[in-house]
Amino acid sequence: MVEILYSPIQQIHIMEVVRFERKEELANIAAVLFRMGQPSLLNWAEGVVFTGMPLNPTSAPIFKELLQGRSYWISVSFAPMPDYAEKISVGTVDVPVIDMSRSIVAREIATWLGKWKPDRDEKQ
Repeated sequence: MVEILYSPIQQIHIMEVVRFERKEELANIAAVLFRMGQPSLLNWAEGVVFTGMPLNPTSAPIFKELLQGRSYWISVSFAPMPDYAEKISVGTVDVPVIDMSRSIVAREIATWLGKWKPDRDEKQ
């Protein structure tokens, strides 16, 4: 018999947070990336739309951290979005928004972002 182990992420270390006042501002960045040929989508949970740049575990130390339940994100950008919508239109581009409210991790990230305040020395 095969043993199945579930080992969810225990910590996410976020190195930069960028808050936008309006969801359209965040979607505009995703639209620019889309026009450049980069896949772009936004995540939604708990009244927040967000996108993150996780650090890929390509080095042995980062891979070891991931196995120990820690993930590192270079940057997270977000904006308030009280109600889910499947897309945000920016000019002629519709940026997809994925409802991630079924993900425990996405809900916790969104809740944390909703309460996030910049440090005194950091401008929002």
